[in-house]
Amino acid sequence: MGIQALRAVGAWLAMGLALAPAAPAQTGESALAPAPPTSAHATLSGMCLVASPGEVLAVAPRAPLLSVSDREALSDWTPRTRPAVRAPSDGAPERDTGFHLGKPHPERALGAILATGMLVAGDPGIIAAMAGSVPRQTRHSPPVQAFTRLVDLLPAAVAGATLLGHGDLHDTGKLAGAGLILSYGAVKSIKALTGRDRPDGQGHVGGFHGPRWADGAFPSGHTAMMFSTATVVGKQYRKWKWWAYGLAAGTAISRVLLDEHHPSDALAGAILGVGIGNFVMRNKGWIARISIKF
Repeated sequence: MGIQALRAVGAWLAMGLALAPAAPAQTGESALAPAPPTSAHATLSGMCLVASPGEVLAVAPRAPLLSVSDREALSDWTPRTRPAVRAPSDGAPERDTGFHLGKPHPERALGAILATGMLVAGDPGIIAAMAGSVPRQTRHSPPVQAFTRLVDLLPAAVAGATLLGHGDLHDTGKLAGAGLILSYGAVKSIKALTGRDRPDGQGHVGGFHGPRWADGAFPSGHTAMMFSTATVVGKQYRKWKWWAYGLAAGTAISRVLLDEHHPSDALAGAILGVGIGNFVMRNKGWIARISIKF
């Protein structure tokens, strides 16, 4: 019986020596530092049998098979799950083609309403001061009128010219055109609801008469369409941003100088145009899908 036990112990010990490389004895809890870890090393039990001739068999804990650096190396071999990234075959990022109304911002809407309301209350004083300090012939001078005629055509010209291009330029034409259509519809609807008269050019403001189909003053359609176009152009081509907004601001000022609108009409048109421009850009991918060919 004793011979069989010694043979069994010898078999276990031989297997352990075959699977684990020899290393000098170490004290404490220091780990063995074998060659690059193998599957056998990684699956070998953490216990080993120790036997000495003439001594009782004992079971002792075995030192860790892998050192810290080996564990890190093994962790590097572990497959990592990476999120799937959808991208077109050409490697370009996928365009968002969904329709987005956008997150509501009631504080911004309230601020715009309060600012416009305050300016409506200040319109009589501003119009009277302008009429008294700036002669009518100066306000209606040929340069001002020529600038107004230019901006009458500019938004449509930008949309039409860019539509003839390709790539981003063609998309800009679609976006600018969408902004013009939405601005025109929104302005006509608000004008029909408010029914505000235009200034008379003699320092008197126009009143609000409620719903009617006459071409009212509130808000300024020219200003709304210019600011909508400026927002699209500014977001598509950053270097032209301030030039575009400068032309839009000049449009607002010229409409007031020509007695076509009150200052509050121009402000309301600017706020409406910027809002529509941002809405269009939020749905850039959805609008760009529309096929327009010449």
